[in-house]
This record gives sequence, structure tokens and C-alpha cells, in this order.
Amino acid sequence: MPRYFFDVGDERSTDHDAEGTICADEQAVSTTAKRILTDIAADEPLQAGQTKLFATVRDEAGRVVYTAALNITGSWLQVPMITPSAQLEPEIA
Repeated sequence: MPRYFFDVGDERSTDHDAEGTICADEQAVSTTAKRILTDIAADEPLQAGQTKLFATVRDEAGRVVYTAALNITGSWLQVPMITPSAQLEPEIA
């Protein structure tokens, strides 16, 4: 079975896979890439400025054969927020 290399990164850097993973078919490659991205997102929440994780998959010849991306977006709603310093403190009688 062929070996594939899953390079994973974000807007700042990319980690290159030197070991690789044996995958039986194209479906296994796709599933593995997506699982890697969701595992990373679950274990290491994105930092300020990061919005996208990606995986680029190379075959044994070094050709890119598949890419996957996980995009995270967030928006504040126009709702007043209570900050810890603005919370009421109980009065002591």
C-alpha cells in the first residue's frame, strides 16, 4: 500500500511530515487529512490571527495529491458585554 505525507499548517507555519502514513485508497487519504485537522483544532484552539488550518498531502513521489482546509470564523454581536470589573459586588451591611 502507498505511503502519503500529511503536511499541516496555518497562516504562520507548516509542519512537514517526514514519516508518512500508509493509506489503502483515496478515501483513506481524504479521511486521514480531515481527521488530522479536526484533532488539531480540538486539542489546540486557534490563536489570535489564525483562521485556517490546512493539510497538504503528498504521495511517495512528492506530488501534492490532496488538500483539505478547516476555516474558523467568529463575529461579535452587537450585545453589551459585562466585563469582570463592571460586575456588581455584594454590599456588606
